Amino acid sequence: MAEFNPRRHRFIWRLVYGPVRLYLRLRFNYQPRIRPIPTPSLIVSNHCTDWDPLMLGVTIRKQAYFIASGHIFQHPLLGKLLLWLQAPIPRMKGGTAADAALTALRRMRAGCSVAVFAEGNRTFTGMTGEIVESTAKLARISGGCLVTHRFRGGYLTSPRWAGADIRRGKMTGEVVRVLTPAQLRNMTPAEIAEVIRTDIFEDAFATQQAWRVPYRGRRLAEHLERALYLCPQCRAIGTLRSKNDTLSCVSCGMTVVYTPFGELVRPDGSDGSDTVLKLKALFRYRAQSLGIAAFSSEYKASDGGVTVYALSGIRDKNAVGSGEMTAYRDRFECGGLAFPFAALHDAALVGPQTLTLSNDEGYFSFESDAVWCARKYLAVYRAAVEPDRILGV
Repeated sequence: MAEFNPRRHRFIWRLVYGPVRLYLRLRFNYQPRIRPIPTPSLIVSNHCTDWDPLMLGVTIRKQAYFIASGHIFQHPLLGKLLLWLQAPIPRMKGGTAADAALTALRRMRAGCSVAVFAEGNRTFTGMTGEIVESTAKLARISGGCLVTHRFRGGYLTSPRWAGADIRRGKMTGEVVRVLTPAQLRNMTPAEIAEVIRTDIFEDAFATQQAWRVPYRGRRLAEHLERALYLCPQCRAIGTLRSKNDTLSCVSCGMTVVYTPFGELVRPDGSDGSDTVLKLKALFRYRAQSLGIAAFSSEYKASDGGVTVYALSGIRDKNAVGSGEMTAYRDRFECGGLAFPFAALHDAALVGPQTLTLSNDEGYFSFESDAVWCARKYLAVYRAAVEPDRILGV
């Protein structure tokens, strides 16, 4: 791990702050409400784009250490550069967060601020995800302030499923609240968690309904099938295909166009409750309503050309199997390997289409060179291990 060097890290951030702020305005039309914060602070924000750490840094002006996915360090050169420039705190998705929390505490007690995206992942749906109470507990024992921050407009600017494709419209970031250590000591973790949930909550489609800003770009619908695994017309799973601005179902022939306003409409532009498919409505399906948990067959879903990697630390990964990925009622299988749900510690998504999980043997990732919907496998897993809970994944 790179040397923890606050003096160097603060100097680098002061050096690049102006150019970064200008770039974010030109590239994303990012319009922050700049507000310096006290140090040390635990900064908690929602998560919309891969550029959020820079955007949040521009909003608060000061350098902060981000808790980041350990997978970003696996690139041999980029990982080392990131560690030298700002020394993010790695956390492996699909695993426990204890090591990251301890590192965050040490840095805050050394007088530094730490930032965390409390959802643990970029939103697939445009709505802020679940906030775990452990973040609130970390804020209470950190000895610093709690700063809540909210991005708006980020989801339509850079949908997670779209990969590197950016749409330029409008995006803002602002500090919502600052709670002092004394205030935090007089609150329970549940009360702090509720403050965080309220302050960082964002519904991208409600914001867009108020703003009505076009988000313009190329190939607006491409790769949308990474997020939408259910055809809203015939309810078939894994039959959606995208090209340019169009999304179609190869099973029933349904075809819709993705507009710059983040809506799906019929190619002729006609309106009506049976013809206009709002993206927000499509994303609100839960695992149970998809029928995944209620399938009569043991078989759930499959994709070919998937490689399983064993992850070692934050930098090394080795292929351990490849072939067809299949989800069953109680397990995943791929490349001759089986991963029973009962033995998993957790599962998560990294980026637009990488599934990660952990068990007693370590961390594993499931990746494909083709466009595929890893999200449906997470839905199968969540529905299997928490059948009485309504989940959005």
